[in-house]
Amino acid sequence: EALGLTLAEGVGRKPDPGILRRLGVDRSKPVAVIGDRWTTDGLLARFAGGKFVKVRRLTCAEDPVLDRMICFIDDASLLMRPHQYLKNLLVFAPILFAGVITDLSRLADVASAFAAFCLAASAGYIVNDLVDRRDDAKHEIKRLRPLAFGTMSPTFGVFLAAAFVAGTWILAPDAASRAGIFAYMLLSIAYSLWLKRIPVLELALFGIFYVARVAVGGLAASVPVSSWLILCTFFAALLMVVAKRHAERVALRGRSVLAAYAGPFLDAMLAVSAALVLVTYGLYSILGTHKPLAVWSNIPVVFGVMRYLQLAFGSAKLEYPEKAVVSDPGLLASAAVWLGFMSFVFYFS
Repeated sequence: EALGLTLAEGVGRKPDPGILRRLGVDRSKPVAVIGDRWTTDGLLARFAGGKFVKVRRLTCAEDPVLDRMICFIDDASLLMRPHQYLKNLLVFAPILFAGVITDLSRLADVASAFAAFCLAASAGYIVNDLVDRRDDAKHEIKRLRPLAFGTMSPTFGVFLAAAFVAGTWILAPDAASRAGIFAYMLLSIAYSLWLKRIPVLELALFGIFYVARVAVGGLAASVPVSSWLILCTFFAALLMVVAKRHAERVALRGRSVLAAYAGPFLDAMLAVSAALVLVTYGLYSILGTHKPLAVWSNIPVVFGVMRYLQLAFGSAKLEYPEKAVVSDPGLLASAAVWLGFMSFVFYFS
């Protein structure tokens, strides 16, 4: 009341965007949501197309246990980055393109490898946040991460990472896939500690991380991984990371390695990596699938790559590529058409 604001009760539950309509918020004007929880306030801001202003949570000894648990889950979800799990679906690629995804035994093994890889990736994200927490505190978006924001202690972060490592060991379906996942984790830790500061090498490592997911899927299902699949995955990941660095440069983010990348270099690398994706996939569709109809799958692939380049040169949206892929209608449509057509080619033609 002192600020001249209106208290509105009973209008809905966050993050339902209908709250804004019931409050009479003018959506044509900038919207900001101020709150202490990403899973409610932050999502409401995202659904409203506005900005989330995170404030430090006030706690006291009388807080209910359930409320404390919800706050812990909120912080843990930011550490784990479940929205990043989309890329772990690559472990299913070998059995999909080998035409054996209907084999329930192999599918179960790969699903177990997927769950193990998700925990391994989350452990790597926590290590990265522990290493970068002081730098993240100065970043406009990354400052909201629990370790940088101070809502979770580094000691507990180490404990949580160790728990995820143990879970990875338990969930991995066999010794071969377990070895592959732990090799990925060791390389991920080395990346967080040192390798991500080495120009160009850090771009290549990004591609290797994606290839590792495909390799683990092949190990879990005892399916040979096609060389074409490895090349297509590596070059597609290279396109994504170069677009990410380009967007970070446009947004003037504080990543130290950006100083080594001139604008023309990133522009050239975008063109080169996009060309490598198109050429490699085109050759795969003709020489690697042994399916005459597969050549037509180049149409949605070309559209998807062109749309990705349009976003890369036209905005800073690709700073977080996993969010752009699931939010852009053009990319979603091209991915759905491609996946549907290739499923038809491999299983019904």
